Amino acid sequence: MVSALAAHLPHVFETMRPLRAAAKGTGRLLWSDALQDAFVAAKQTLTSPHVVVPFDPSRELLVLTDYSGQGMAGALVHIAHDHTHLELIECWSKTNTPAQSRYTVQSGELDAFRQSVKRWPHYIRGRHVFWITDAKTMSEAVAGTSASSSKRIDRTLAELQNLDVSVVACPGKLNTIVDSLSRDPSFVSEMVQSVEEIK
Repeated sequence: MVSALAAHLPHVFETMRPLRAAAKGTGRLLWSDALQDAFVAAKQTLTSPHVVVPFDPSRELLVLTDYSGQGMAGALVHIAHDHTHLELIECWSKTNTPAQSRYTVQSGELDAFRQSVKRWPHYIRGRHVFWITDAKTMSEAVAGTSASSSKRIDRTLAELQNLDVSVVACPGKLNTIVDSLSRDPSFVSEMVQSVEEIK
């Protein structure tokens, strides 16, 4: 999360150095004052005004989602004015129920988006949003140009049919905020380009 959201902040990787070194170790981790200080500093970085911003109705809104067999997550973001990074408004994550852990990738991604809409209806409903997902078939499903063999997917699509959504297919390895904790955030330029092409 720090890598994806705060790579543009000065000294953040130096702050994270003790935690990164500890994560590479093997065996039992001995928690020290240095690790605690780095952990607190990382949390403060993630909640600083450089990373977390208030919702701005005049700016484009992106909803990022990810689903795996273990859990799902969503993030609400703006693209920074200089197009160098994403700015976080809010995010959520949860562990899957036993039933959710058996979803197909498409059904799981759609459920993650549905739950994002349920959490943020005041941001999403009544305005155009970009949905960033690694499920390539979601664009056709939301547009109604492909048939689904899943009643769950059909019910969810019916529930979401009044939304103004453009789906942007983004490989999971590039959708770093909701997909992983420590990947290179250079995906932002590719994501911005996809959004611009849709516009």
